[in-house]
Amino acid sequence: MNARICVSTKAQSLGELAKSIVEAEKAGADLVEARLDYLHSHEGIEMIPGLVKIPVIATARRVGEGGMFDGSEENRARLLEKAIEAGFAHIDVELGSKALANLSGKRNLIVSWHDFNSTPEVEKLEEVLDQATRSGAEITKVVTTAERSIDNIKVLRFLARHARSHRLVCFAMGEEGLPSRILSPLFGSEFTYASLGRGRETAPGQLPINELRQVLRELVL
Repeated sequence: MNARICVSTKAQSLGELAKSIVEAEKAGADLVEARLDYLHSHEGIEMIPGLVKIPVIATARRVGEGGMFDGSEENRARLLEKAIEAGFAHIDVELGSKALANLSGKRNLIVSWHDFNSTPEVEKLEEVLDQATRSGAEITKVVTTAERSIDNIKVLRFLARHARSHRLVCFAMGEEGLPSRILSPLFGSEFTYASLGRGRETAPGQLPINELRQVLRELVL
């Protein structure tokens, strides 16, 4: 079973972020996401990829997309471009953003789309996938919010349908979406997300990595 887990990390200082990234690798993460939008200063981020042997994803989520970055889109694009040049394995940027337009043609793009309120119909998810593919996505990340249990089935069916032809990360956020977070790797998701521990989540519904790993082990016994 290819059930890869990405631990999402956040901190206000570079030192604390570095500690969290190393902690994620020691906890067994297959990838780690560095949330650069929480940092008070981006000076020195080029040292981050060398701290660990696992791939590091750079994300600078903007305000309005669940993040803390409040600078210009030009500055955000420059920050993410700097991250790629520094050796980050991927950069994650939102579909339709000006930052993505400025990063067109860059390698290792994760193009992400979030619905923080609901899980739309499959037709909308298909449209998102098509737009992300045309924008140059190496990996497309489609994340919704589950309002009811059936939303898990909706996103997992969409994932299973397209995972063989596209590199996809897809699940639903929130407490109702927990089954899709856990099961998405079994349906073809490139990886799923976890936190370093309770109270250290970067998005609603994230399980601590040790709990998620245990559940996945039990599922495949």
